[in-house]
Amino acid sequence: MKTLTKNVKGSIGMGIIGSIYLYQALKFPLGSLREPGPGLIPLIFASALIGFCLLEFVMEFLPAQQGHEKETDGETTNPVKPIILIAALFVYCLVFNKLGFIVASIPLTFVALRVMQYKSRRASLLVSVIVTLSVYYVFSELLGVYLPPGILG
Repeated sequence: MKTLTKNVKGSIGMGIIGSIYLYQALKFPLGSLREPGPGLIPLIFASALIGFCLLEFVMEFLPAQQGHEKETDGETTNPVKPIILIAALFVYCLVFNKLGFIVASIPLTFVALRVMQYKSRRASLLVSVIVTLSVYYVFSELLGVYLPPGILG
């Protein structure tokens, strides 16, 4: 019997998490597309997560294309980058309400981009500011979602 690869184990694990998330999301009213309830977006996200997990699971058992490696050691064996992102998300959760969405999200996005080795520091900072302000505008102004103003408000 063939041993399970890290990708298969990861897709199974994330599929289980997605299934639990879907189960919990279905406890909220869905509403409609015109008037979405609090359960609609979690339902969409859970379904997408499960769908991508199934896709990854199936793709692992398809024959590999010529010239493509199944797993790259450099990306899967070094836990430093995920640990940095987890720490950044933990700090983000701690300071989110006090600092506010904009002030807390810019450094988080910057750290995530630097961990993923996105171009330069200047480009990462610019993208962080643009993404954060765009998300703030869409959710706060267009959709009317309350985001904590923190030290700016």
